[in-house]
Amino acid sequence: MAPGRRATDDMHSVTLMRGRLVEVLRAAAVAAGAEVRLGERMTGAVQDADGVIVEFASGSTDRADALIGAADIRSVL
Repeated sequence: MAPGRRATDDMHSVTLMRGRLVEVLRAAAVAAGAEVRLGERMTGAVQDADGVIVEFASGSTDRADALIGAADIRSVL
């Protein structure tokens, strides 16, 4: 049985440490062509027919087809 799995768990779940999960998700996103932005604070997002415009505290904006946010409890998401 794999580490982190319970013998009674028919869903075959695994336990991952948060840092490892971030590492795996970031690597997959970058490999798929996504841009990962760190050190920015998102203040808003506006969805339109062409995707989403993301607004940052620095005053900059960015456009994308989709927005995936990973944040804490103080997030505006």
